[in-house]
Amino acid sequence: MPLGKLVIALALVVTMGGGALAQSPIPFAPPSNPVQDHYRAYRTALEGGNPALAEIEAAAALDASLARDGEGGRTAVLALNLALVRLDQNRAASAQEPARLAHAISASRGDSTGVDPIAAQLVVARADAMADQSAQPSAQALAQLRAQFTGALASADGRADLASVRHASARAIGDWGLRRRQFATARLAWAQAAELANGATFDDRLARGEARIGEGIAILSETRERERVAGGVNVEAYVAARGAFAEASGVLYALVREQPRAVRFSQVDIAYATAVGWRSLVRAIAQSAHFRVWRRLYGEDQTQSASSGSEAQQPCVSAYRVRATPLPEFPTDAIYDGRIGVVVVRLLLNDTGGIDDRRIAVALPEGSFRRSVESVFDRWAVAPAPNVVNACGADQVLFLPIVFAYPR
Repeated sequence: MPLGKLVIALALVVTMGGGALAQSPIPFAPPSNPVQDHYRAYRTALEGGNPALAEIEAAAALDASLARDGEGGRTAVLALNLALVRLDQNRAASAQEPARLAHAISASRGDSTGVDPIAAQLVVARADAMADQSAQPSAQALAQLRAQFTGALASADGRADLASVRHASARAIGDWGLRRRQFATARLAWAQAAELANGATFDDRLARGEARIGEGIAILSETRERERVAGGVNVEAYVAARGAFAEASGVLYALVREQPRAVRFSQVDIAYATAVGWRSLVRAIAQSAHFRVWRRLYGEDQTQSASSGSEAQQPCVSAYRVRATPLPEFPTDAIYDGRIGVVVVRLLLNDTGGIDDRRIAVALPEGSFRRSVESVFDRWAVAPAPNVVNACGADQVLFLPIVFAYPR
């Protein structure tokens, strides 16, 4: 190659290289993915204990997925996420639409959606049960919901992999059944919730105790309603209801004793007091109205006070006795109406046996029975019980059921 041409060629290379080196490097920018960005933000908010922000990000992720993929991609998963985060905030009405969307997509498109159609069906049932708050639903509407809920529970039978979803839905359906006086459905749902909460953790035991209370209320309410309509007495139903409340009392009392001593009134305290109250109410009904039930459950012992009880109720022997004097009066309106009731008082004791906190935990039913106890219970005291070996250990909390019933 002639020298002149070689120099020109080299000069061109050098000039072009110099120009390239003088330019700023162009950074790599991956394409924007709003679905993934909002989903990650949703997960971060959820793990950080911020459900309100998690809901915002879940809704944004679903909107972005619908805009990009329609009903394809991960839209069903994102819809179910939004429904669940709203349900966990007790916003059932706003959870219905995304829950139904997740169910419709998963039912039509199958496993490729990432959502189990039965799981989505259960979430729809949970949302519908929680959202049904209309004042006077028609018989047809109740029948449709009843069929929907029992169908959802039946479709998931035996699905151990859906245990947590089944439990949450069963609780919601059980609550709905009690609220709507659909007691057979409530009994079925609460029984399933109790079975699914048969674990060893604190929360599992609390959930089982609460579910057994719900089941017992459904059994007792159903048999009482049948008595009013058709007459007769189903003794076995009372036995089953009392058994449910007795199991709940035992499970929950153990949790009460595991709690650190505190003035606060916890969810466990409420649940245990509720179990004690309903168990005492079965006794009051038997004492006041059904001799055959009384004899089956309690034998011939009729020494229990007709108007109130005075010993704290727990599964082991207490070192203390409550001096419940003066006793509350039987409300006049309840006497005229022939009503019976139970009020459970919770007493928090200090190291010397003094009362640090006293409150009414449960009143069945609310109203004049509560007011009667409130008028006198601030004068009650606790004293050591003579000749008692305290099998419970150091008492912290006492629950005292006051039973308003009629003597036989």
